[in-house]
Amino acid sequence: MSGVLKWLAVAVLVAAPAALLGYAAGPLANGALAGWAALVIVAIACRHDRRMSGLHRTASRTASDVKRIREQNRHLRASVRQLKRENAAMKRQLTALSKLDSKIALAVQRMRETLRSEVGGLAAAVRDSEVESGLAALNRYTALATHPAVLLGDEEPAAGAAE
Repeated sequence: MSGVLKWLAVAVLVAAPAALLGYAAGPLANGALAGWAALVIVAIACRHDRRMSGLHRTASRTASDVKRIREQNRHLRASVRQLKRENAAMKRQLTALSKLDSKIALAVQRMRETLRSEVGGLAAAVRDSEVESGLAALNRYTALATHPAVLLGDEEPAAGAAE
């Protein structure tokens, strides 16, 4: 039933007996009218009290909910502060790691340059060794070729022998 129809029915139930009692004359009718008015007032007061009790329960629940939410909010704020501290610590660590990364990259670059120079020196040493061994072989072959006795099958000339 809609609110308008409900209140219309209540008005008819309250007004009809009051109108009948007001139409009747005499002290008995006036007493009945006063009693009826008292009953209506008490019913309205009971309804109002029930509504106020419901409102008080709702307000009490709301207050406890607000208290609970404030407590949760306090915990959340503490968590946010903790997260901010952890975030700042992680940023400091990231900065330190970035500096270390730069140092490592510089060290690796220096190691590469050192390795390149050492490999280049080693390659030059190998080339020089190859040239020297080739020159030594060439000198031996040249020495053999310059002594005719060696070519004819004679013994090698002595180191200090005059020609």
